[in-house]
Amino acid sequence: DVMEVLKITRDKGMIILGGDVYRLSGNEPIITYDGWSTNRGVNNAFEVAIEYITNYRARNGDDFAYCPVICPGRVSK
Repeated sequence: DVMEVLKITRDKGMIILGGDVYRLSGNEPIITYDGWSTNRGVNNAFEVAIEYITNYRARNGDDFAYCPVICPGRVSK
């Protein structure tokens, strides 16, 4: 689940730059050209991702996959 991936990323101090949304059609992911990014600073990137995915699921249902863009750098604490 993407939420678990985001939590692991946060716990390891990695940076979430944004992400893309794919519609699932059988076994084939189809790009929706929807996605998120943040320029509000890396400290709240986790919250931005969670909020975007939660809202997207509420509006569009569960037939979507989310691909976060993650940087292996570390968020300064």
